[in-house]
Amino acid sequence: MVVISGGNTVDKNSSDYSDKHGHGTHVAGTIAALDNSIGVLGVAPSAGLYAVKVLNNAGMGSTTSVIKGIQWAVDNGMNVVNMSFGSSTFSQAEKDACDNAYNNNVLLVAAAGNSGNESGTGDNVGYPAKYSSVIAVAATDEDDRRAYFSSTGDQVELSAPGVKILSTYKSNSYATASGTSMASPHVAGVAALVWSKYQEWNNSQVREILGSTATFLGDPLLYGAGLVDAAKALDITGDSTTYYTLEVKVEGSGTTSPSVGEYTYAAGQEVTLTADADDGWVFEKWVIDGTETETAIASVTMDGDKIATAHFVQDTSEQPPADPPAALGVVITTDKDTYSPNSWVYITVTVTDSNAVQGANVELRVTDPGGKTSIGQAVTDAEGKAYFRYRVGPKAVKGTYTVTALADKDGVTGNAESSFTVQ
Repeated sequence: MVVISGGNTVDKNSSDYSDKHGHGTHVAGTIAALDNSIGVLGVAPSAGLYAVKVLNNAGMGSTTSVIKGIQWAVDNGMNVVNMSFGSSTFSQAEKDACDNAYNNNVLLVAAAGNSGNESGTGDNVGYPAKYSSVIAVAATDEDDRRAYFSSTGDQVELSAPGVKILSTYKSNSYATASGTSMASPHVAGVAALVWSKYQEWNNSQVREILGSTATFLGDPLLYGAGLVDAAKALDITGDSTTYYTLEVKVEGSGTTSPSVGEYTYAAGQEVTLTADADDGWVFEKWVIDGTETETAIASVTMDGDKIATAHFVQDTSEQPPADPPAALGVVITTDKDTYSPNSWVYITVTVTDSNAVQGANVELRVTDPGGKTSIGQAVTDAEGKAYFRYRVGPKAVKGTYTVTALADKDGVTGNAESSFTVQ
C-alpha cells in the first residue's frame, strides 16, 4: 500500500496525515494493499491512494474537520472518497459539503453504521452515509448475511463484507476487524476499479453500475441493492459473448442445399432454422455449445437420417446477432401517481409477446431525484405479471422518481420506463 499524498484537517498547525490510531490504515489496506504476495491484497491495488486525516489519534473528530476533508478531496481532484466513520447527528453544512462534492463528480462512499439490531428493524443509518449524495454501505458476514450490528433503513444502498476482515494495521502489522467501516472500502475499491476501466464515465454512471450489478441478497432495507460484485461491474459494458456463424455441409445425397443463409448466433442461444418445405429438409432445434473454443456442431436430419452437419464457427469479430429475436413487451404501472413520505408504492410489471409471458425474470430499478437506486427482482406469473413494492421513507427526497424494468425470458428481453412523484 502506497499513500501518494494527503492532508490534515484536524490540526491546522500540522501537515502530518499519518495514522496513529490504526482504523484508517486498516480501511486503506482493504482498498489498495499491494499485490506483492505479502500480507493481504486490496480490492484495487493499483489505485492512487490519498490519506486525509479528519479524526484525531483517538479516532475522534468534529463535523468541521470532516467538511474540510471532503472539500480537500474536491480541491485535489479525487474521484472516490471513502468515509469509514459516522454520527447520528444531521448537519446541514455536512450535507451541503457532500452534495457539493457529488456535483463536482466525486463519488462518496460511507459506512452505514453499526447501530443495527438482531431483528434488523428500524431506521438507524448514520451520517454522512444517510445523505442522498453518499453511497451507504451495510456489512455482511462470511455467509452473505447481514451482520447483526449493521445499520438498516431506506438509505442502505449496497452491501459488502464487514465481519472479521484482515487488513493492514499500524506499526507495519496486520489486524482483523469488523464493522461497516470495513465494508465501505470494499465498495470504494470496486468503484476505483470501474472508474479506472471506464475513465470517460462520471460518478453517477459508476454509482449506477455498482447497484445494477450487485448480487441481490434480500430486503433492500437490510442490504440495499445487494452485495457489490467487482467482476460484474467491470464487465457491464464489455461484450464477452462468443458468437457463432452457421455453416451447413451436406454429407448425404440431395438435390439442393438447405436455404439457411448466413446468420450469427450467441453462445447458449437456442436456434431454430426453417428450410423450404419443398426440399424436404427437417431442422432440429439446437442450443449452441458455448464451451467450444472454435466450433460447435449440431446435426441436420431428413426423415430421421443424418445427412448434414451444421457447424457453428466462432466469429472472432464478436458482432451482435444479425437476426435477434423480437423484444418482449413491458408495461409498468403504479397504484398511484403521487405519494407522500413514509408510504408504500405498489408496482406491477406486465410482460407480453403476443400473449402473457410466464416465467420471465424481471429486474426493477427505482431511482430517486438524488440518484440513489433501489433494485428488486421477481418472476412473472401466469398472467405475465411481476409484483414489487417500494418504500418511500419518512425523509425521502421529494420530486420525480424514475422506474425502469428489464424483462428476460430465455434470452429474449424487453424494457420500459415510468415514473411517480413524491411530494
